[in-house]
Amino acid sequence: MEIIGDLIKILGGIALFIPLMKGVIELEQRRKDRLDENYRSIVKGLTSEKPEERLASVTSIGTFIKKGNPYYELSMDILINRISMELDINVLNAIRGSLEKIAAEDYAACINKLLQIDRNYFIYEYPLKDWIAREEDNKKDMEVAYKRLQRQRPIVSNFIASFIGFSRDRGIEGISFYQNSLNNVVLSDMQLFKPVIKRSALSFSTLTNAVLDGAHIEDTVFTFSNMRYCTFKDCEIKTSLFDQTGMEGVYFKNCRFKDVFFTGADMKMARFENIEGLKPVYFYKSINIDQSSLDDGFLSEVDKIKDTVHGIIKPVITKTG
Repeated sequence: MEIIGDLIKILGGIALFIPLMKGVIELEQRRKDRLDENYRSIVKGLTSEKPEERLASVTSIGTFIKKGNPYYELSMDILINRISMELDINVLNAIRGSLEKIAAEDYAACINKLLQIDRNYFIYEYPLKDWIAREEDNKKDMEVAYKRLQRQRPIVSNFIASFIGFSRDRGIEGISFYQNSLNNVVLSDMQLFKPVIKRSALSFSTLTNAVLDGAHIEDTVFTFSNMRYCTFKDCEIKTSLFDQTGMEGVYFKNCRFKDVFFTGADMKMARFENIEGLKPVYFYKSINIDQSSLDDGFLSEVDKIKDTVHGIIKPVITKTG
């Protein structure tokens, strides 16, 4: 009888527990629905035609960028994607300020998503030009899309450059540049560990006090850029161009070179330590090379290089715009 009585008590407890838990679940769901509705109303402000309303929306979304917040990753992705559509400088600055709140371990992932946006411009630029030239149907729409791409691309590139510069105090590991174009940007004080830079362009850009540690650089152009006191440490650099580039105080340490040309580059105060693969022909028409750390024997071989009928053969570099 005692067993039956205990069983009745247990069943009675369960009968009370089930509706209680159901009420708790329903209450939690209503709370979540209210939060979702509030979040959606905040995000909706990004579509406003008024910059001040978009600015307020970005600032509010930034309050959700805190590790552990249920809207953390969604908020980060929304702001990243907004960069490809935003033109107002104040809103862009607010986006940057909000994204700088992300956790250190998510920094590389954030930058790689930004680089994917830039990469998409490269992927679609040439097909759009081809369609405009060949197609009559929807030509006007394609021209509008192409003009928007050309307008937005430098905004995204400069945003990425300024955002990467924020890494100077902590450094970033695991960034992959692939078919990216960061032309005409300023990269200052960045520290990148084991980045991969492949089939990309950083031409007409300024790089100051940049550190690339363990980088793999291939099929990439730095043509007409100005590099000052940058460090390349333990890097592998292949089929790339530093031609017509200012290399003042640039330091290459423990690096391996293959088909890397410094044609016409200013080698003032450039330093090379424990280097493999350098050839005199790589420095054809370089200036101030006698002010670099290259030894006299190597410099004498550079001096022997003269113009020939066939000229100097350069590596084939993938065009990146």
